[in-house]
Amino acid sequence: MKPLKLPNRLLKIYGHIHENPHLIINDLANQFQKSTRSMYSYIKEINEMIEEKNNKIVYNRKTKGYHIEVFPEVLEQSCMDSQSERIPYLLQYLLQADCYVKIEDLATQIHVSMQTIKNDLKIVKERLIAHHLEIVGKPYYGIKIEGLESNIRKAMSALVMNHQTIEFTREEQEFFHELDIYALSYCLLSVLNGNHISVPDYQIKSLVFQVGIALKRIKQEAYIEMGPDVQIKEIDLFEQAIKKCEDFFDVTLPKIERLNLYVHFATKIPHISIQDLGQDVHIEKIAENFIKQLDTKYQFDLNEDEVFVKDLMLHIESFIKRVTLGMENRNPLLADIKSKYAFEYNITLDCIKDLMEKYDVSEDEIGFLTLHVRASLERNHQLFSQKMLTITLVCATGLGTERLIEAKLLNAFGEQITIKETMTYHEYQRLNEVASDLVITTVTIPEKNKAVVLINPLLSRKDELRLQNTFYKLVNSEKSSYQLFKPELFKVVTSAPKSKEKLLRALTLDLESKGYVDQEYFQEVLKRESISSTALSYGVAIPHAIETSVKESFIYICIIRKGMLWDDKKVSLVFLFGIKNNDLVQMRLFNHVLTNYLDSNEATKLLTVTKTFESFKKTYMKFLDKD
Repeated sequence: MKPLKLPNRLLKIYGHIHENPHLIINDLANQFQKSTRSMYSYIKEINEMIEEKNNKIVYNRKTKGYHIEVFPEVLEQSCMDSQSERIPYLLQYLLQADCYVKIEDLATQIHVSMQTIKNDLKIVKERLIAHHLEIVGKPYYGIKIEGLESNIRKAMSALVMNHQTIEFTREEQEFFHELDIYALSYCLLSVLNGNHISVPDYQIKSLVFQVGIALKRIKQEAYIEMGPDVQIKEIDLFEQAIKKCEDFFDVTLPKIERLNLYVHFATKIPHISIQDLGQDVHIEKIAENFIKQLDTKYQFDLNEDEVFVKDLMLHIESFIKRVTLGMENRNPLLADIKSKYAFEYNITLDCIKDLMEKYDVSEDEIGFLTLHVRASLERNHQLFSQKMLTITLVCATGLGTERLIEAKLLNAFGEQITIKETMTYHEYQRLNEVASDLVITTVTIPEKNKAVVLINPLLSRKDELRLQNTFYKLVNSEKSSYQLFKPELFKVVTSAPKSKEKLLRALTLDLESKGYVDQEYFQEVLKRESISSTALSYGVAIPHAIETSVKESFIYICIIRKGMLWDDKKVSLVFLFGIKNNDLVQMRLFNHVLTNYLDSNEATKLLTVTKTFESFKKTYMKFLDKD
């Protein structure tokens, strides 16, 4: 017998009615702490999802209660109980559908009511708007997604691909069910390895995805409408890869499809270039101006760091290539970068804003640049000479992350280690044995002949302690980070503000009246918020200005007792700050404390229950004593 599936919230109600037949609606409402109106809706929703009449919930006029005549032999919880599970499924299903789909069939397929599926589809429509796609309906036929084929493919890549792992997830494998995704990956890797070309693992996965989507859509006879206006330059490498894929999957790619895939290859593989982009791009000048801004605004003189200059120019060249061709470059570490390296992210954003006006620099790109900046700051923090332990570093997320980890390791253990070699996950897999003394990796890898230490790509506090418990020991200096706190800039808000704009306006007016900032500060804070949210993942927001309209450095502490919605995150603790150049060290120390000691909901909760400035400061210092 086919099992009856219900979402968990409805499953509990259904089971309770079976075990307690003839309960009246008021008793049910009291049991589940819902209104009688809600209970009527739940019973209706349950009955809509049940096909067998005998299994439905029945109202008895005599007892005025509800019961089930025949309880199903097999009853299971629906695998998609929450909307967060259903939305990705619906997006993926509709993007792949090559014909109209009836809403009733969708509801039956995922075991929800018609009302639930209609509510879900509203969110699906909103998500698709960002990709210039829409859902259209036809009476008696159903619904389907309409839009340019190029936009459909971009949506598939953005909404289906999991950027948090280099492995192919179960959902991704199901998406490519008609293709052998691992065989496709092998086809591309064999060509790259055969030409001795190293590409970051996350870029390889992205490339496999793009080729896979093209093959999948071509098999469905869905073709790109117009190819990019580029000339194929490095014909051999590209042709080798495409020919191998065509032969294996028995598909012939039309010219427009080949050009479209060539652009993806060119924006992910440094060895492939594109002629005639139609722009007079001065990469050296852009890099020079960026470095000059870092020095002028923040006194970070990185001009003599040859590694930084070289890496920066390579990244800017790749970035301009991507932007010119309308290609996105997802940053799998963006959320962590914005949280853990908020200070460096903000100074990078500040110094790159002139570029942003011309090229529309995304948050992902700013995140990548932030890693280069942070790596250079780590590298130039201290000079080292003697090295003892040799290290093989395995990194899957690209050059920026690789440079950052390398710099942090040298900065922490510079007198003890040397980074002998760096490599990708796939390069490590091909090794028979490791020549170094130790392997440090950001992805799970098998141990060969040398010990392996797995770390977070951004080196969490646990990683630092695990690596000999000597990494980044600045407790004494960190304790001075509260010096920018001031009793007069401590506020407790008992009721939730109507919006972050209203809260920021109130705080900035207070700052103006006390002589910390000028009148432009509020608009500058809003300008920064419009670029990307300053809310962190553990209930904290760190709003600030891009420009330096600050008369005296400060950190304004605002506790919001009931919490508030800050963009898409709930926030209960706000640090509004303004920093003058001579206090940048203090700001960086505070940021280090924020991201290494206070980066948890538990810490936020303990800080937000304090009632006075002194109790807040005392609680703050307690976290620094935990080591």
